[in-house]
Amino acid sequence: MWLHGELLSAGVFGVTKKLTSLLRLIVDRRRRNACEASFYQTLRRLGAIWELPDELMADIVHMSTLPHASQLCEFMMRSDEHFSIWMDDVSDYYYRWEWPKAMLKDNLLGEPLDTRRLLDRGARDRGGLLESLSAEPVVAALRCPAMGDQKAATLSQVGHAAIALRHCEQRDWMAYGFQVPPGSIWKGGYIDDAATIGALGPGDSVEPVRASALQTRESFKEAGFEMKREKSLEDKRGAVVWGGELSTKRLDVGAEVPKMMALICLTVAVLVICRGAGCMSAPLEGAPLC
Repeated sequence: MWLHGELLSAGVFGVTKKLTSLLRLIVDRRRRNACEASFYQTLRRLGAIWELPDELMADIVHMSTLPHASQLCEFMMRSDEHFSIWMDDVSDYYYRWEWPKAMLKDNLLGEPLDTRRLLDRGARDRGGLLESLSAEPVVAALRCPAMGDQKAATLSQVGHAAIALRHCEQRDWMAYGFQVPPGSIWKGGYIDDAATIGALGPGDSVEPVRASALQTRESFKEAGFEMKREKSLEDKRGAVVWGGELSTKRLDVGAEVPKMMALICLTVAVLVICRGAGCMSAPLEGAPLC
């Protein structure tokens, strides 16, 4: 895509993953994102053109909507019950999906490259394609979703739901803004994080919760995905679920305190800076000291 004579390709940069030396790939796709309709805008347009039933549209929105830790506050439990939390992290989730070939031009990276120079530097030439284009510049393109692409999270969430719902009722699937599941076993996925949460009383068997969690693992395995075993949680009474600290001991859901304090400090700092720059008309009162 060209805009005012300039090729709209994205840049890339890396961010260190927490507790590792690995880098998380981020695509700087802001300009291209601004030129595209969002997933929900496109859905509304296609729904009107194709006259899709309202029930189908609602199901698609449900599947594409992320859950939120605040929903866990609606979990009704007796004082003698405890949580059974099972969680999995899907390995390299984004990079296991592949855009259709028609979308390659929508995911260009960097500036045009000299083909002959690439070949001289040892680029892999599958099928002799680069050799046949040796006189032409080429532009790299991502075949898979990546962080920074506005549609990647939504479409990947739809994929997660479609896989998990092979062995799960949609009414038991958590999505923010929708009614919470009616039963005692709740399931949900946050892009690549899968969670199964149950409430168990004295003498209750963990087997139904375990079976539900293992069904999710099996669904992803059948679809060709792998789970990060080092990040799996099984039958835990407390854990951080989608950013919320779920605790049997306190019977509540809270934020991770260090992250919460860091966010408070950052928010106050931004407000103070804005006030000093004249972009706040009201005085900042009652600000916590960090």
